[in-house]
Amino acid sequence: MRRRHRAALLVAVMVGALAPLGGARAQEDPFQRGLQAYADLDFDAAVRYLRDGLAAESADLLTPAERARFMTYLAAAEVFRGNRDLAVAVARRLMVRQPDYRPDELTFPPQVTEVFTAVRLEMDAVQDLASRGFRAFADLDFAAATQLLRTALASDSAGQFVGAERARVVAHIGAAEVYRGSGDSAVAALRQLAVLAPDYRFDALTFPPQVTELFAAVRRQTVAVDQMARRGVEAYGELDFEVATWLLRRALASGGAEQVGPQERARLLTYVAAAEFYRGRQDSALATLRRLTFLAPDYRIDELVFPPDVTALLATARRQADAAADLVRRGRVASGNRDYGNAVSLLRQALSPAVAEQLQPEQLAEALAYLGAAETLRGARNSGAAVFRALAIREPRYRVDDQAFPPQVTQVARSARTQVFAVRVALPRAAAFRLGQGELPVSLQASAPHEVTAEVLHRDGRPVRTLYVGMLADSLVLRWDGRDSSGFLVWDGRDPTGVVTAPTGYQVVVTSRSVAGQVVRRVHVPLELDAYPQDTLPHPATPHDSLYLPTRLERGPGLEALVTGVIGGAAIALLPSAMAQGSELSTARFAVGGAISVAGIVGLVARFPGRSLRGNIRSNEAIREEWRTRVAAIEQENATRASEPYVMIHAGEPVVREVGR
Repeated sequence: MRRRHRAALLVAVMVGALAPLGGARAQEDPFQRGLQAYADLDFDAAVRYLRDGLAAESADLLTPAERARFMTYLAAAEVFRGNRDLAVAVARRLMVRQPDYRPDELTFPPQVTEVFTAVRLEMDAVQDLASRGFRAFADLDFAAATQLLRTALASDSAGQFVGAERARVVAHIGAAEVYRGSGDSAVAALRQLAVLAPDYRFDALTFPPQVTELFAAVRRQTVAVDQMARRGVEAYGELDFEVATWLLRRALASGGAEQVGPQERARLLTYVAAAEFYRGRQDSALATLRRLTFLAPDYRIDELVFPPDVTALLATARRQADAAADLVRRGRVASGNRDYGNAVSLLRQALSPAVAEQLQPEQLAEALAYLGAAETLRGARNSGAAVFRALAIREPRYRVDDQAFPPQVTQVARSARTQVFAVRVALPRAAAFRLGQGELPVSLQASAPHEVTAEVLHRDGRPVRTLYVGMLADSLVLRWDGRDSSGFLVWDGRDPTGVVTAPTGYQVVVTSRSVAGQVVRRVHVPLELDAYPQDTLPHPATPHDSLYLPTRLERGPGLEALVTGVIGGAAIALLPSAMAQGSELSTARFAVGGAISVAGIVGLVARFPGRSLRGNIRSNEAIREEWRTRVAAIEQENATRASEPYVMIHAGEPVVREVGR
């Protein structure tokens, strides 16, 4: 008995000792503390505890119902804190996971439930846009399909299009752009798809071969750019800064670099700047970081990866860019205040070579416009005209705003522009087509009417094809199909040994001539061509033996007909006499029996063993001929694909060269 009491006492002591531990664990549970804080109307604490709990690794062990409950309390706490936007964000996260979720209206007040209702309506509207886009695509209304699907993606604040569903939307956008002939937009969409889902497969029943071929080419280039960037980063890590610089610059200059988002591009530019810094080329590093500031103004360098010197250089680049932009701003303000002398001084400082390189193109154009206006308004008309001529050369399509400047300024600007013979040449950043079957658009825009010549040249200046010679009054779109002046493809994709090779470099050159016919300037646009041999089609399998009919009769059918005929004839002739004693053999009976026997002999002849079946032979030959026709068609298509690779053309930055300079 005493032993029992001792055991009970020991158990009680153990339970008493463990109880505080269990209570402590309950108190440490952020979800329970968050719910308790919510019940105590301490919504700040509730948000803190619930967010900590949902961010912890242990949150992965929550059931869907538990997660939904805690997230709803978090959204409710944000509502009561006055942070409706944060509550909406929480509701979106929850409803992407559980689209059919409904908060308990007995537990949560209307101002909370209406947040979830608004999110649900928003998601339904986005889904409806996507559904209408898919229907428009099926109805061949590709313009509407593109607009609806792009709007659906842009409106997807909740992030409901993820993974395979997002890839499906992007794939339809790319295909619709292909159908519309928007090569640049199609390449951009398919490049996004290649990054999002590299293994995506287009349904051959829904999408045409040209979409699949274009995606294959884009995917190859995407992989190539990604590999080049990765190798550049690895070379940086191995302290081979020269190779790192070359690889990373090559990756960033490639047409496929559009696949890289602003943050990733900024990261790669940082690697380039750091490599240039370590090579002792500080000016080049600073210029690279200047590009970075234009691309991603809020970018922050990872100080665990890059040295403090690079961070300091980025800060210097930002200060210089801000100082240059501030000069333009102050010059504009001074001009508005009619302090033209000060405006001219400030704007000329901004346009000095050392400062102008800190400005973006639109800032440069603005600085030139206000400088020309300030010079004109302070009585230096000739200086103002010279500035406006420089503006027309740099930006042929720029027009001085009639609302921002008085008539005497716009008249000088207009007069100066008519004296400048300049052309703005615009090409898509990337164009893709099968060589010989697509076209590269070349857009020309003149500052004033004048004679121009547009031609395609080899990189070394050898002529390829003249696209246009004549007067350019305003604007014109030319097209190059990849052929030379003789009509031959400029590149057949193979070297003399038949190996697929990279094409040589090309350039589009537009020459402007004065009224007297003298060459005044040329615009050079380098072209980078990447060719990708198209995938060949597999040969069709030879027809299976089961498809062929027998070409000769076997032994059985003919002999069966003979035996049947002879036995049948004999039976008709003899059986009646054998069965009925005294009956006489009649002539008719023998005639019928003989006819049946003859039929058996005819059956033997008609179905004589080994006799050819001509109908079956013709049927079998038709099967073989159909197979040979399919083989010939595929061989011809493969030969065409080998001789006409898929080409992606990437245009570089235009370079203006004044004659004699």
